[in-house]
Amino acid sequence: MCKVKRKSCQTPRKAAPHQIRAFGERSRKAIPKASTKLFKESVYIPPEIIQPDDLYRLLANRSEKKYDDMLPLLTRLFFAIASPDAFSQLSEACMTVRQEQASPSVTTLNEVLPPMQILDHLDAKSSVSSTLRRFHLTRLLDRRINLGNDYKNTRSRRTTKQRKHDSKQLNGLLDRGDIRNGDERSARIDTKALTDIMAESYPHLKQPRRDKSAFTDAKYRDRLSKLQNRLSCARNWHALQQKCSPGILALVPCGGEFQIQIDRVERLPSSIFSVFLEVLFEKRGSFLVKVSQSVSRHIQNIVYRKDLTSKYAFETVDKMLLKQEPMDSQQLIRFCALE
Repeated sequence: MCKVKRKSCQTPRKAAPHQIRAFGERSRKAIPKASTKLFKESVYIPPEIIQPDDLYRLLANRSEKKYDDMLPLLTRLFFAIASPDAFSQLSEACMTVRQEQASPSVTTLNEVLPPMQILDHLDAKSSVSSTLRRFHLTRLLDRRINLGNDYKNTRSRRTTKQRKHDSKQLNGLLDRGDIRNGDERSARIDTKALTDIMAESYPHLKQPRRDKSAFTDAKYRDRLSKLQNRLSCARNWHALQQKCSPGILALVPCGGEFQIQIDRVERLPSSIFSVFLEVLFEKRGSFLVKVSQSVSRHIQNIVYRKDLTSKYAFETVDKMLLKQEPMDSQQLIRFCALE
């Protein structure tokens, strides 16, 4: 009796998690139509710079799928930072600071030109306020970080002394749970740093006691909540500044051609913003570092009204010509020099 060979049927192996993720990355959608229309009709991206569709896919491949709805904003922000439009806004902002005492006024309600001039002036003032806000937010976060480091260093010195004690005594402390874990220590350092900043900012407000409730407690907690919110808003600007120098904060346009909503940028989770910064400096880092360093030398003195005589070259360039300058051009770097 002949035996019939049975065909070997192998059960297909399940795809590994990284293989499933890779397929998901390849199947991501392209840049949404609204953003595509923006770049086709309003903004020209030179061929030597990564194109919006390619950038969108790159960001999608490096980030989790839950952040997909944030990618259009990040794509626009990528091209908006230190763009000709950003330089145009900064030019108007610097001019507004110098002309602070000579704001336009309305002569009659029926005329069109004066109100338009006032609105232009207010737009420029808004840009100045936004830039100043970013500078002060990063200063606030720097203060918080420095206080935290001071407390950590103090604790570290105490820990070094503790290690000189008998090991049995330390083991006893561990068994009783008297030594707090890292998360608890970090939380205590955060609380101390916030308390110090509150005392510096609002010396007339006293920290609420746990066992009592006073009329001023609500005001203290309101100010504390505002402080925490501002520190949260500072996080992404601080990360951007750390990549190069403070001048980069003045080169983020509000609204404008790229329709950048500053409050949305501040609310972006740090994880996706870190991916964005990685891609941004991978693709445009050399240019951004150069213009940021050049702008940093004088911008804070100008917007703080400490030096109103210094003037950047880009302030004297015709606005239309400035906007027509190609992105990341050497000319934009030269425009950052003083006249």
